[in-house]
Amino acid sequence: MSFLRNSTRDYIDRGNEYFTQGDYGEALKCYRKALCLDKTLSVAYFNIANILAIQSKFYPAEQHYKYAIRYKRDFPEAFNNLGNVLREQGKLSEAYEAYKKALFFKCDYFEAYNGLGNVLQSEGNIEDAINSYRKAIDLNPKYQIAKSNLLLCLNYSSNIKLQNIYEEHTKLAESIEKSVKRFKRTNPINKIKDKIRIGYLSPDFRRHSVGYFIRPIIECHNRDDFVVFAYSDVITRDTFTDEIERMSDHFIDCARFNENELYQKICDDKIDILFDLAGHSGYNRLTIFAMKPAPIQITWIGYPNTTGLKTMDYRIVDEITDPIGMTESINSEKLLRMPYCFLCYSPPKDAPIVEKAPFLKNGFITFGSFNNLSKINDFTVDLWSKVLHLRNDSKMLIKSKTFIDKGVRDRFLKRFQERGIDESRLILMPHVKSFREHLDVYNSIDIALDCYPYNGTTTTFEALFMGVPVITLSGNSHVSRVGMSILTNLFIEGLIAKNSDEYIKISSNLISNPDIIISLRKALRGILMNSILVDKMAFTRQLEEMLKKIILT
Repeated sequence: MSFLRNSTRDYIDRGNEYFTQGDYGEALKCYRKALCLDKTLSVAYFNIANILAIQSKFYPAEQHYKYAIRYKRDFPEAFNNLGNVLREQGKLSEAYEAYKKALFFKCDYFEAYNGLGNVLQSEGNIEDAINSYRKAIDLNPKYQIAKSNLLLCLNYSSNIKLQNIYEEHTKLAESIEKSVKRFKRTNPINKIKDKIRIGYLSPDFRRHSVGYFIRPIIECHNRDDFVVFAYSDVITRDTFTDEIERMSDHFIDCARFNENELYQKICDDKIDILFDLAGHSGYNRLTIFAMKPAPIQITWIGYPNTTGLKTMDYRIVDEITDPIGMTESINSEKLLRMPYCFLCYSPPKDAPIVEKAPFLKNGFITFGSFNNLSKINDFTVDLWSKVLHLRNDSKMLIKSKTFIDKGVRDRFLKRFQERGIDESRLILMPHVKSFREHLDVYNSIDIALDCYPYNGTTTTFEALFMGVPVITLSGNSHVSRVGMSILTNLFIEGLIAKNSDEYIKISSNLISNPDIIISLRKALRGILMNSILVDKMAFTRQLEEMLKKIILT
């Protein structure tokens, strides 16, 4: 038995060495050899599961975590990581229980509280999610992941003052800046060089909203004036990643770079302007920006608020999301306002046709939302319920991948039932197989309802492209004015509400005037396709002119 223990330990140790080096194939071989000697070796299953999770093979990872737990019941790390992969699959109820089990065996397990926060946020239970993140931070004040998750979650809340949200951002930013070493940069900006060297750093050069919005910009940059570097922090590549690589002048796969390695690479590349496309969202590299590897640093697209970093020079917005005098005091960066919208939409090439408004066939109005449940907070549920009460025969279709979980569906339905909306009036749809099928579901909706305060972005563009009018509620923050920016640039301001009463009034007006729905159904795709919002070349030239100006200042 002593020999057996030594042999399995040797394989585990060797596997761990390969894992540290990023050689997951060899690490897996070692862990599996250990299991050949002892099929009850919990740590081997656990380590295999960790690699599978990194590779986004979430279901096999789930099975291996469960094997680890079978042979070691008091294994909080396995329960926590099981929760992570369950959440990735949309199995939120099971994930919640896994995190609770982790906390049962380890009551001060701050990562598990962070996981609970992620589950609660994914269901739209924003206030409880905030409390869970704060618990994780209380247990470990240096836990930056929970701090960033908390900041993202604050954007979903309708109950917290904007100034308080800003102060939370600057507080975390200060801790990030204190945690890193600032080096003296050796590449000051050269204002008279032939070409400006631009770097885009993102974990989302993949099938993700950020990827869709940045791709046309990388493609259309004028190579006579700019050299484009794409720093890809993508853990699991897909075909979209390959497209970004082909479009870039230089593509750097930096997912396994540590902070110092990535900092040095950016310095060596002599980047003039470095873009952050993540902010405080998942897998961000704000520590890199705190180290200031480029003379000019700009945050854009990936996060709807300030980073709070003193080392982040600019943030790209537009004249509608952030009109002069409204949000400067709650941004640490100087605001660069695009003349139209701060985003450029890329319409899908293979899209379904826009069918007739479904109420013509159904005999009743169908409202809809494809936004993440995180955005559907209690304020939004209240607002939508009031809209549904306008017509007792109306229905609402809500699409979310998390609806594969019965517990999530039941809890979501209960929120509406508490407001007098019977479950028979709600159509809850989970994930569909393809993007084309996803777009085709819009043909089942007459009117899309936006969320507040965190407006939809990609979903708003998609709805309009599919001929579905979107009613939005605007506020005094960037996140609550994105819908307003999109609709204003399409000259359909009549769908923009300034308060809840207006939101309900606009809904009532559309219900009472079905001819307007029919007219919009026919016109919206054409309006969008002929607008500045999809003119990627014009948008990129506007961006480039802005970048040239700040280089010279």
